[in-house]
Amino acid sequence: MRNSIKVIFSLTLLIFFLVACFGLISIGYVGLWLHTYQTFTYKAPVAEVIISEKKHDSLGDYTDVDLTLIQKESALLDVVNQKTETQADKKETQHYKLYGDSVYIGGPIVKFKDHLILLNFRTIFKVAKIFGRYNLDNSLEKNRTPNTASTFDITSGYSEWKDIEDVLSSNTLLSKAYNLFIDTAEGSSTDKFVSNKPVKYNLYITNNGFEFDNGIPLNQ
Repeated sequence: MRNSIKVIFSLTLLIFFLVACFGLISIGYVGLWLHTYQTFTYKAPVAEVIISEKKHDSLGDYTDVDLTLIQKESALLDVVNQKTETQADKKETQHYKLYGDSVYIGGPIVKFKDHLILLNFRTIFKVAKIFGRYNLDNSLEKNRTPNTASTFDITSGYSEWKDIEDVLSSNTLLSKAYNLFIDTAEGSSTDKFVSNKPVKYNLYITNNGFEFDNGIPLNQ
C-alpha cells in the first residue's frame, strides 16, 4: 500500500512537472511570436500632414499642405553617419503649395538585417523631401513649367545619405562591416491623392519605409 502511494505521488509530481514545462514553453513561444509580430509590424509617427482640397489657379491644379514634423530623423542616424547631429524631437509646421493631384513625402532609409530587427534595431530614416505630381494625367506632368515646380527639401537628408551609400558601395573593410548589419539603403516615399476636401494624415516610419494612415476628413 505504501509503495503504491509513493508511485502515485511520484507520477503526480512527474505530471505536474511536465505540465509546468509545457506551460512555460507555451508562454515562451507565445511571447516570442508576439515580440516577432510587434517588431516586424512596428511603426512610429514622424509627422502630421494636412492636405487641403483640390484648388486651381492660372497655372493648374494645386493643393496647400501643412507639414508638422514630429521627428525629423532616426536617433540611430549618427551610428552610420558621424557628420550628422541627431535632431531632438521637435514640432514645427511648414507650409507648401504643391501643383499636382498627388502629394509625396519621403526620404532615405537604412534597413537592418532581420536578426537585428528582432533585437529592436529600428530602420534609420530621415524625412527629407515633399513634392507634388500629376498622376491622373501624365501629360500635365511632362509639360510642367518651371513656375509650377513642386519639389521641396525638408532637410538635407539625401546629401548626407550619399556618404552612407558611398561607403556601402565601396570595396573597403568598413563597407564589408556595414553589409554585415545593413540589409538595404534606399529612398522611400509614400503618397496620397488630393481629394475634394481637406484631410489630416499621420505619416509613419516602419521597418520598410514611410507610410500614411487612412486620414481624417476635416470640416471646411
